[in-house]
Amino acid sequence: MKTTTLYRPIGPEQLAHLKQRDFAAFPGEEMQQKFFYPLLHESFARRLALEWYLPQFGAAHIVSFDINSHYLEQFEVKRIGGPEHTEYRIPVTQIDRLNKQLLGKIQLLSSYQAGALNSAGQVITPVRSNFFHLAGQLSNSSLSCLA
Repeated sequence: MKTTTLYRPIGPEQLAHLKQRDFAAFPGEEMQQKFFYPLLHESFARRLALEWYLPQFGAAHIVSFDINSHYLEQFEVKRIGGPEHTEYRIPVTQIDRLNKQLLGKIQLLSSYQAGALNSAGQVITPVRSNFFHLAGQLSNSSLSCLA
């Protein structure tokens, strides 16, 4: 079976809905939108997370998921800007069908917080990546002997 990896920027409320579903399914009606917009490029998801979700909600996250490519063939890829600005527009009424085509769990790739911006308004580092970097430093330090 051929699979496709797609991406979505989400806010804190959407992340809470995914956690309630153990990252196994996207919410439908709770999204309060006509369409579900999965993106084909992580870079575009990051841009939307940083430019739209972060200022609006104070936090933004990027998730990815693998889905059956055959299922996606019924939907047209929409280009809404540059070459990486591509998305599917899947009616929210079909979210249950989409969830049945997921292969594995939805993955949380990155998390950003408004407090992690520099003076130019640029994100310094993803929260999740920063956590793992710090954890790695601690494990290599003299504090590791306390474990």
